[in-house]
Amino acid sequence: MTQETAPLSTPDGADADNTREQLAESPVAAGSAGSWSPRRPLPLNHYSLGIVDNDPLVLDLLARSFTTVNAPLHVRWSFTDPHQAWLACDDESTCPQVVLTDIEMPGMNGRELFRRLRASHPNVVVIGISAFPDSVAEPGLVVLPKESRIEEIVHLAGMLLHDESLICWYELPAQINPLSPSELQTLDHYAQGKTTLCIAHTMHVSESSVKTFVKRACKKLGVHSRTEAIVMCVHNNWI
Repeated sequence: MTQETAPLSTPDGADADNTREQLAESPVAAGSAGSWSPRRPLPLNHYSLGIVDNDPLVLDLLARSFTTVNAPLHVRWSFTDPHQAWLACDDESTCPQVVLTDIEMPGMNGRELFRRLRASHPNVVVIGISAFPDSVAEPGLVVLPKESRIEEIVHLAGMLLHDESLICWYELPAQINPLSPSELQTLDHYAQGKTTLCIAHTMHVSESSVKTFVKRACKKLGVHSRTEAIVMCVHNNWI
């Protein structure tokens, strides 16, 4: 469920510069995420996100990255065409709370999309991304480098939404995969819907060996069922 927000005051001119400076001074931007932790856990609010980038590879990478790290910005849609993004924002049923947009795009660019949204949907937070962020001069629009980490984008969204839970959010360290190749392969086969007999034939082992691989995997992962083991592997992108 997404969190409703009060009307926002979009940063203009010097305020936008101050927002960039605050982001640059945040623990994540300073590269100290590993040693930093929030004062105490805050109830984490979640927001819907729309992504616009005319490069389909970049678009896909961004969308998958937000999902992979379980970011509190949940991708509602992603478009290569800014006009499609505008139509989605202009429809109450598909309008996200945050829009992440590339700046230089053919047709309607990120600046124009930002102006339209600020005029018609002032509650929508817009964040720009660009290969050359310092060259983008658009009052009120904060632009991050395209190589920014998901944490930095979430933190900036938190600043613009005035939501401390986003400002304090950080990625949990990736969990190390403790499974052997055979255990991982077995769970991957089960995730594809294969039977124990089929897996045994595919891996050239006995059915009892397949079951042993599953038992070992469950023990290593601290779960009680094959389904739980598969879910954990998928969640951590191991399979």
